[in-house]
Amino acid sequence: MNVCLQESTSIQNLTVGPVLSASKSLFEKQLRLSLSSAVNNSYGNRQLQNTITNCRLSATYSLKEKHNFSFTNAFINRKTRGNEQSEGGISSEYNGTLTYSYQL
Repeated sequence: MNVCLQESTSIQNLTVGPVLSASKSLFEKQLRLSLSSAVNNSYGNRQLQNTITNCRLSATYSLKEKHNFSFTNAFINRKTRGNEQSEGGISSEYNGTLTYSYQL
């Protein structure tokens, strides 16, 4: 469960939602696969503002204990609720990251 509460004198922001994740090591722990998903609702002054869905898939491969390669792919979907000043909307984002690291 993800919970974040921010308060100031006139504004209260709350983000809350479930998180589910799983990971598996393969090939004598050289390869690690992970999958996670979260759905968060954001509230401003107790009014629903946004619903954010996040799905993430990652893989990390270790070669000879010194070289690490990792790839992460994420999909984020935001649904914004409309109000008197603006219309609601939906935005989607894909993000991929490829990383290499060397351990001294």
